Amino acid sequence: GLGEYVTKDVLQSTTLADIVQLGPYMSVGATDRPTNTLDQLHSQAYLVSDVFREMVVRLGALHNGKFRLKEQMDSEGVQFAAWDGGEDSMHLYKLGGIKSISSCVTKLEFNLGRDPSRLLDMCRESLYFDTVSDLRACLDAIVHDPSLEVAGVKSTMSLSGSDLLERGHTAGFAGMRFVRVNLRLAGSEEAKELCVHTHVCELLLILTDIGRVQTAQMRRAYREWRRCKRGLELVWTVVQRLKQAFVQGRVAPAPTPDS
Repeated sequence: GLGEYVTKDVLQSTTLADIVQLGPYMSVGATDRPTNTLDQLHSQAYLVSDVFREMVVRLGALHNGKFRLKEQMDSEGVQFAAWDGGEDSMHLYKLGGIKSISSCVTKLEFNLGRDPSRLLDMCRESLYFDTVSDLRACLDAIVHDPSLEVAGVKSTMSLSGSDLLERGHTAGFAGMRFVRVNLRLAGSEEAKELCVHTHVCELLLILTDIGRVQTAQMRRAYREWRRCKRGLELVWTVVQRLKQAFVQGRVAPAPTPDS
């Protein structure tokens, strides 16, 4: 079967097959079950990353998308350029790639309740556009591409932020404008052969004018803001759990001075 082929001829390791939840008697539908370990998720991201990057490069070529160049000492700020996906020029670009394990652990601990199945940006990439029309055309192409399955879309491209306020997001909104698309390579034969067609990847669609303000100084400030935000989220979680326990009668109220 497919699982036996991948185990013996592709991975050549029953240990790695167990990590990504493949077995000699696995059916294709068995890959639909939720990921339950970080090791498994990381292995899937490694296998799907090249297929995902090729798809992003294709979208960029069709819709005037660009990739961010690595910052040089003598460069004038953040710069972007088209890329054909060639390995000989890959070193010139600041690509998303696979999320670091340390970042994954932090996000799981503070934001996702230690549930790896909720980590949707292990394999990620960003495309930059000079115009809103190009960005929108790319988004439309993703939605109507039969080889892709859109798992979710989030947009912070709001003029006033009122829509974010209505959805309760402004308290944790850092001001970054983008369109985030979470997708699966559900129709990709190559992804299916590797049994990673159900892995959710993240693609950010960003305007170059916004990308240019993502300087090293801004990223440092954002990391500091994120650490503070996670601390506040932890405190809020504790307060909410204590409140729930009190309502359910599991925590006795503090005695009053007269009691």
